[in-house]
Amino acid sequence: MAITTVRTASPHATGANVAECLQRILFAMVDMSSQARHAHWNVVGQGIRPLHRQLDELAEVLVQHTDTLAQRMRARQEMPDGRAQTVAMRSELRLFPAGLVEVRSGAWLICARLVQVVELVQDVRAVLDGVDSTASEILDALLEDLETRTWKLSANHELD
Repeated sequence: MAITTVRTASPHATGANVAECLQRILFAMVDMSSQARHAHWNVVGQGIRPLHRQLDELAEVLVQHTDTLAQRMRARQEMPDGRAQTVAMRSELRLFPAGLVEVRSGAWLICARLVQVVELVQDVRAVLDGVDSTASEILDALLEDLETRTWKLSANHELD
């Protein structure tokens, strides 16, 4: 899976780099919550109930984390952009397929996208280390939550 990372020439990110890094995550988070909702509506088959519930919870948690991240951006005097058209153009996540998706495939597709978000957050976290401790703490909490949810989702649906 190809993830583009933003790194600065110097070991420390500048204010503009921090804003750009946080915005990249915001795009991915808004997109991920939308894709979780889409999957929630379009998965079919045996075992739909647990996945349906997990996707519901995932979408809610993603919105909460997105809001926390956007609030951090505003506290830094930056302007978060969560407009649908901009998110669609700038998100680095692969698009969830249209139409109905079987439960196991849907769980796998969501896990793959969660891994993309985790990798992006890890890359950005490395850039921000020592530059914005509050943003780093927010990203640490996000990583812990996303990694746990990815593990549980894959374990519940016996994904490789």
